[in-house]
Amino acid sequence: ELEDYARLTLDLANGDGFYPKIGWVQGQPELVQNCASAAECNFDNPQWEGAHKLVAKGLYTDGLKNGKPCVAKWFKNGCVYSEIDFADDLKAIDEATRIATAFNQELQPTKRVYVNEARVWKKVKADWNGHARVLVEPFIEGQYRRFNSNTGFQNQGFDLMAALSHFSFHKSNGKLVLCDLQGGCYHDCYVLTD
Repeated sequence: ELEDYARLTLDLANGDGFYPKIGWVQGQPELVQNCASAAECNFDNPQWEGAHKLVAKGLYTDGLKNGKPCVAKWFKNGCVYSEIDFADDLKAIDEATRIATAFNQELQPTKRVYVNEARVWKKVKADWNGHARVLVEPFIEGQYRRFNSNTGFQNQGFDLMAALSHFSFHKSNGKLVLCDLQGGCYHDCYVLTD
């Protein structure tokens, strides 16, 4: 069935991919790293959707993640052709990673909290506008959960996620709150996604 998939690649010439950023956050497990430069994904069949993006499962086809599942995310309102269109997403992911790293270091929770490494990739086959860009990150295995929301919902049994939201407010001196936390709960860690 992979012949129906679109091929994706990192734009390594522009330095926006994995290779220039090896070890960009100390202590990040392989589970959340985007350690590849090629993948295949079926854009005709998105399996999930968020408020602003569609999401389809794919497969890494090289690198340390070769053969492992990934997801590609793109805007509902159409393709974009520049990494700059994902600037707000990447900034939010980097800030969430910074706060989660501080949370792990300062509070030493029994389950660590990590943020999936998302990067902007491009479709190999160009259309009339050029090479469309998408966000690619590792697929979260197991049951996907919504831990809390930006309207006050908190999933019972996941107090550590509420603690992370509270910590983010204090760590940022009241400038932001990490909320609408979603992702996977593993035996030894949580993995969050945008």
